[in-house]
Amino acid sequence: MAGRDKGNLCVITGFAPEDGFVLTADGRTRKVEAPKKKKLKHLKLVDWVPEEDRRIEAAHFTNRLIREFIARHGETSGSPM
Repeated sequence: MAGRDKGNLCVITGFAPEDGFVLTADGRTRKVEAPKKKKLKHLKLVDWVPEEDRRIEAAHFTNRLIREFIARHGETSGSPM
């Protein structure tokens, strides 16, 4: 991510295509209940997410699930977002 969130990992929890934004949360400072709107061009997308984790629907996201996911997979990315 860019700006003050630079270097932090987050999960895309939704889309706002009419504005060109995605909604992101990290489960700590940015909760699912109040996601951060970010322009997609300000994010570095990674493709290392295991297939079983990609199938989680946004309706089932919880702050705990996002925190656990970042803790489990954040170190394996090789470079922060």
